Amino acid sequence: MHKLPFVIVKRFLLLSLFVLSLFLAISYFWIKDSYIKEAKKSLMDDVNLISINVENIQDFQKFADRIKQSIDARVTIIDKDGRVLADSDADYTRMENHLNRDEILEAGLKGTGSSVRRSKTLNKDLIYVAKKIKLKERVFYIRVADDLDYINELFLSFLFKMSAILVVFISAFMFLVYKTSQDISGETKKILRFLEDLKHQTKPFKIHSDFSKEFNDITKLLSEVSFELADKNRKKAKYTARLKLANKQKDEIISAISHEFKNPISVIKGYSQTILEDEHINEKIKLKFLQKVHDSANRLTNMIDRLRLAVKLEGENFVLDKNDVDLCKVAQIIKQDILQTYPIRGINIICNENAVVKADETLLMIAIKNLVENGLKYSEDDVDLEIYHDKIVIKDRGIGIKEDEVENITQKFYRVSKNRWNNSLGLGLAIVANILKFHDFKLDIKSSYGEGSEFTIVF
Repeated sequence: MHKLPFVIVKRFLLLSLFVLSLFLAISYFWIKDSYIKEAKKSLMDDVNLISINVENIQDFQKFADRIKQSIDARVTIIDKDGRVLADSDADYTRMENHLNRDEILEAGLKGTGSSVRRSKTLNKDLIYVAKKIKLKERVFYIRVADDLDYINELFLSFLFKMSAILVVFISAFMFLVYKTSQDISGETKKILRFLEDLKHQTKPFKIHSDFSKEFNDITKLLSEVSFELADKNRKKAKYTARLKLANKQKDEIISAISHEFKNPISVIKGYSQTILEDEHINEKIKLKFLQKVHDSANRLTNMIDRLRLAVKLEGENFVLDKNDVDLCKVAQIIKQDILQTYPIRGINIICNENAVVKADETLLMIAIKNLVENGLKYSEDDVDLEIYHDKIVIKDRGIGIKEDEVENITQKFYRVSKNRWNNSLGLGLAIVANILKFHDFKLDIKSSYGEGSEFTIVF
């Protein structure tokens, strides 16, 4: 069950006690002051009535006792010198001189007087009202007094009623505080759950609260934070993916270079060492070994050139040298160049004489040559090179490419598994794709595994 926070209860109870104490103190003095004013007024009326009947007084004590029974108040008769002549509530013969009493002094000056003080005779608080009268040329003071016990009874009754009201009020307020605290706790838990989810979020999500303006502002801000974090996480994921890809490519190029460079380097090292160590080697064999060293060196040079070209094509500052290119002429040059490497193979050229395109001739030749060489490597038959005014088609009838590999073969360092040729870093088709991309040309690839492939450059 939800528990009301102790600090809220403590502060509320302290505040309630302070307010209650202040209220009761004010109420007590207000009631007492009001009662005293009313009591003085009532006692003054009694004194005035008594003073009307004093002319026929024969016995002051009997007179005081009779008045006591009529008004239920203490009656005292004092002469002008302060000597007590009668008292309804005490033995007047034993009472001290009253000339210095406040109410008597005031009555002597103004005709009437009043005071509130503790009676030494009765040992309790009383309200006194006195009046100066003349009887047979003599001056007397008639004094009437009433105690303050009533005000205490009145206050206790008031305190009981107010306490009951305050208990009801405090109980209702505590219930409201409890419910409010529950609501705040619920909103807080919702925000805490949101923050917990925020640590593991994979997509942006919102939180909303109508409990109060403050909670509404907080949840709006948290929703904005969620969307900002999701955006940052997406960017971070993309960056991480690019970084992983870059690291993977770095590992691939190191692996590819290590693998592909190992064979020609071994050939160069082995044949050169044989020539150096055998002084009487046959001249024909020596020339044959030197040719092997030369071919391996050229092979290394070609691989390095491919790497440099691949890196150059990915640079941001690479600029094409575009001119009108006669594609039929380019096709013949490529054929002659390739047949030097593959002298017993065939390249069938079909050319539209009006095939001219705006391009960087050197790079376009590299792209076409790579595609034709791939066709020769993947097949044992002739390769068809068809030139049109809007496209170039290279067809082979080789082993073809599996469907799941077609989308990947233009990626850098990607090599079809179980290839049979050397001098491959998986850069050929990646270079082709980048060259065509710079020219805004398109490369379409169609292939049937075991039947052959068709590469089309669309202008």
